[in-house]
Amino acid sequence: MKIKSKKWHKWVGLIFTLFIFTASISGILLNHRYSLRNLDINRSFLPSKYQFKNWNNGALKGNINISKDSTLLYGASGIWLYHDNKISNFSTGIKDIAEAKRIDNIVIDTKKSLFAKSTYIIYKYHKTEKTWENISDKWAFKTRISDITTKGDSLIVLTRSKVYISKHPYQEIKEITLQAPKNYKNEISLFKFLWVLHSGELFGLGGQIIVDIVGLITAILSLTGLILFILPKLIKRKKKKKRNTKKLAKSFKFNFKWHKKLGLWFLPLLFIICITGAFLRPPLLVAIIRAKIPTPKFTHIYSENPWNEKLRSIRYDDSHHDWLVYTSKGMFSFKNLESKPVKLKVPPISPMGLNVMKQTEDNKWILGSFRGAYLWDRNSNTCKDLIKNIELPLVKRIGRPLGHISIYGYINSFNNRNILIGKDNGPFEFYKPKQDIEFYKMPKEIGKGRMSIWNTALEAHTGRIFLNIFGPLYVFIVCIAFFIIIITGYFISKKRKRKK
Repeated sequence: MKIKSKKWHKWVGLIFTLFIFTASISGILLNHRYSLRNLDINRSFLPSKYQFKNWNNGALKGNINISKDSTLLYGASGIWLYHDNKISNFSTGIKDIAEAKRIDNIVIDTKKSLFAKSTYIIYKYHKTEKTWENISDKWAFKTRISDITTKGDSLIVLTRSKVYISKHPYQEIKEITLQAPKNYKNEISLFKFLWVLHSGELFGLGGQIIVDIVGLITAILSLTGLILFILPKLIKRKKKKKRNTKKLAKSFKFNFKWHKKLGLWFLPLLFIICITGAFLRPPLLVAIIRAKIPTPKFTHIYSENPWNEKLRSIRYDDSHHDWLVYTSKGMFSFKNLESKPVKLKVPPISPMGLNVMKQTEDNKWILGSFRGAYLWDRNSNTCKDLIKNIELPLVKRIGRPLGHISIYGYINSFNNRNILIGKDNGPFEFYKPKQDIEFYKMPKEIGKGRMSIWNTALEAHTGRIFLNIFGPLYVFIVCIAFFIIIITGYFISKKRKRKK
């Protein structure tokens, strides 16, 4: 058993060293998105699939017409003005940093004031200075901003947990905690529980720091394990050449000592990180995806707010005169923002959230997510797939994460045509995903673009940066390998103790 354990520990560890080391470092970065918001990387350093080509990868998400002959285009590439058949940069005042210039929405009020939102910032456009100003700093937002919209001369801001309203001239802001839906229970999904346990967020900043330390230890174990594989070969080669090997032998003993000690000291935490990580992706995810548990009291995620970390998108329905709020629990209707919500049946939407939520001139809704794009008619309670051109039933449950084509954006009336923006394939006309179209030419200045360090870490942590090696089972396979390494390492240590 000892020989088998040593072989498994050695060769599985060697094969998966790069993946485990990458997962440990990227995991540390993922725990600190707000702190890393000003750091990014040029996409040219990443695989070509992450570079902007034909408005893909979120370079373009939407548009807003600001006059009869002028349109603002926006997305991860910033804000661009289309006027006189030309596209020019319209991002003056916005920092040239991926997280700051990743514009998810632009809205306009009845006084023609323009507002734009990135992950953590709300901008207001000043026409006289021709620049965007960060107006959210004065409101001290230190949380992700989910969405913005306008109604009359009011700006409505949606964070992950609350709604805020600011009226012209947008100096003061009012906080609103939305009411709980009917039959509300303070529960979370088992998936969410394992997620925050895996990241340490369950116990707040202290828990995250502990997980950071475990990630650092995992990286050290990966490096020392690689050193322990290489050094014996170097020692053997030097001995053949009759050279002094004392320094190498000393280095081997030092690395062996700490590889063993750190592995044993942190064994329980390594095990927890490994198991929780395995359940966050297929195939084990299927076993827990619908399970719920009471939200644990005295943890960082417990809150009396029924919408804590659940809010995603908000719009006002001019036809039904109500607010539509999309959440991680589905779509809800509010007659006003202080009324009791009613859950609605909607087209299937990805649990990753809505990327498109646009009301048409005939008062229907275009809903787009990584699950696909749909035309939702609230009057007739019908749903039409805008990619496959088929009717579908409405649902209350959130759909699968990914569809045949992931939708990142929507362009309203380009040459009297409605255009969807695919995450991978860029713009295409309704019902014609494989047909090339004439469209705005992407400016050369966008080039390869930039990606935030946090998003880069996410791609690395999930394995997508490795060109989908192992496919959707990447995380599961790496976790199984890590589990084998942990268990065999324990058995090897136990055998050594018995021998002593």
